[in-house]
Amino acid sequence: MSGRTVDATVVCRQADVQKWFAAAINGASLRVRMSGLTAIACLVVLLGCAAPSSQQQQPSATDVIGLLNQKRAEAGCPPVSPDERLVTAARRQAEDMRDNGVKDHTGSDGSRPRERIEAAGFTPAATTGEILLWGSGSTSAQQAVDAWMKSLPHREVIEHCDFTHAGAVILQAENRYFGAVAFGRPA
Repeated sequence: MSGRTVDATVVCRQADVQKWFAAAINGASLRVRMSGLTAIACLVVLLGCAAPSSQQQQPSATDVIGLLNQKRAEAGCPPVSPDERLVTAARRQAEDMRDNGVKDHTGSDGSRPRERIEAAGFTPAATTGEILLWGSGSTSAQQAVDAWMKSLPHREVIEHCDFTHAGAVILQAENRYFGAVAFGRPA
């Protein structure tokens, strides 16, 4: 589909992680709104958010893309290749989330995923997508991908076989994490 954008968001609320695991094993709340060819999803995932750890390092983009490619292979999709332009678009959104409290696919400047992806030089783009993640504590690449895969809208973005490239960023700052993956296929 030409010009299609698919968006999804994973949200981990600040709370006592031990309570989450005790009270809400596999619990989730999902809200999906469809508008034209754009799907916007927000998910509160209680599993997949890690407790703070001083020993965990910032997940690498290579690890995230590798794990996403494993999930894509299981779905019969070809792997996505890392693309620095998409890393730039993902970093822009992750930094906006961190610096401005953005919790959505619309940036503090009003930009949408396709606009950020094309502004980073991935143009013209036939298909674009974005998935987001934020929460308290820290997270690993595996925890981030596991959280996304538990959500149908996120799984659909990851398993969208038309995507050929991706860029991932997970920032960790002051006991919080902010992640974004931008997907695309050139026209």
